[in-house]
Amino acid sequence: MYGASKPGLSHPETLRRMILGFVNSQAVYVAAKLNVADALGEARLSVEHIASEVGAEPQPLYRVLRLLAGLGVLEESEDRIFNLTELGSFLRSDTPSSVRHAAVMFGELPYQSAGALLHTVQTGETAFDYLYGTGHEPWLEQHPEEATTFHQAIAQLTQVVDDGILATLNLEGLDVLVDVGGGHGALLAPLLQRWPDLRGVLFEQESALAGAEVHLRKAGVFARCELVSGDFFDALPSGGAYLLKSVLHSWPDDLAERILRTCRDSAAPGAHLYIVERTVPEYGEPLFPKINDLIMLAVTGGRERTAAEYSTILQSAGFKPVDHQATTQGFSLIKGIAS
Repeated sequence: MYGASKPGLSHPETLRRMILGFVNSQAVYVAAKLNVADALGEARLSVEHIASEVGAEPQPLYRVLRLLAGLGVLEESEDRIFNLTELGSFLRSDTPSSVRHAAVMFGELPYQSAGALLHTVQTGETAFDYLYGTGHEPWLEQHPEEATTFHQAIAQLTQVVDDGILATLNLEGLDVLVDVGGGHGALLAPLLQRWPDLRGVLFEQESALAGAEVHLRKAGVFARCELVSGDFFDALPSGGAYLLKSVLHSWPDDLAERILRTCRDSAAPGAHLYIVERTVPEYGEPLFPKINDLIMLAVTGGRERTAAEYSTILQSAGFKPVDHQATTQGFSLIKGIAS
């Protein structure tokens, strides 16, 4: 049953685990931030050796590592010796499908913002704005190190869903695809690899473009991609199709509709629009879109939406909804045509 206790656990015990979940999250964050997994690699090392490698004090580090061992991220043996488990290996920087950057990113700004969620619920003010005095997007633009971590994290999270999107998205016959808010090009790169006649335009804030160039060059598609900085509330480059992945959920309905209107104003009649977002079920599973919805509420003031809500804002912005397909990890591909 949705929301029921796990088998073998009482309801109070289930709630206690929920209440203390923030400790587990921060333990993983500390290990990711300090690069513990990279220090360990394939080895079995003492906590003193690990502490020396990552620049930490052995005793407090040990207390974090033994919790991670209890969670299955590490394995502890006698004399405070640790090694990575298969689960923990995904915190290594060199592991395919690594989530290290995501662990760092979520453990910092979203974690702090979630701590002020009560303020948002009581006042309607976005927790991030309340804590930092500005919105998430302008704050990142002024803090390049955190912006780099953010875009690296999004790229890692995108890897998980790329295959499902690539299998669903048909770009046959299109000439130019404008990737709006495309970060470092984590999704645009494999799309250009798959469709060799397609040209891409990556539209992002200036702070993301250097990392995007590195990524696109590494993927071998930079020659077919133009990098453009700007504000997607004002104007966008013209193109035969527009792609927005994990963009609209960062904004409330009025601003999400405004972004779509900018796309519509820049597009020729009949231009294609592709939205990749998690969609919230009317009730029940999956749970993660609802978790992410609260992250959006606290950090950006945005929201995850139901399929019906996306259809509504598409039509309001001048697009005709034509398809909605589930992909992977709770993501959907929502298609529209410029009216």
